[in-house]
Amino acid sequence: MINIQLQAVPTQSFSFQDNQQNYDIAIKTCGSGDAQVMAFDVTINGVVTVTGVRAVAGFPIIASAYKQNGNFIITTENDDLPDYTKFGLTQFFVFASQVEIDAINLAAQLAQTALEDLT
Repeated sequence: MINIQLQAVPTQSFSFQDNQQNYDIAIKTCGSGDAQVMAFDVTINGVVTVTGVRAVAGFPIIASAYKQNGNFIITTENDDLPDYTKFGLTQFFVFASQVEIDAINLAAQLAQTALEDLT
């Protein structure tokens, strides 16, 4: 997994490359006050794949139809809502390759099976 450094600013855009995939990412703050949320746009190899998707801690950013080469998530302390003022402190933007995602899913399935076998 790769930790991608985000700036603690309300709006930013950058490019990221993994293998032969080029990702253009825009992060925006939407709303105001306590109603602020972070939203993402993602373009992969020039194809718009995500527009205005709300960021939720621990959930993939890229829709399943386009995630065959990996995906991005935001990790936060206590599963808080993503907040740009906490980027790099308690909130991090991570890219996982599809191989890494498959390994995580397999480990989760094995853990679930082991728990079921105990009961």
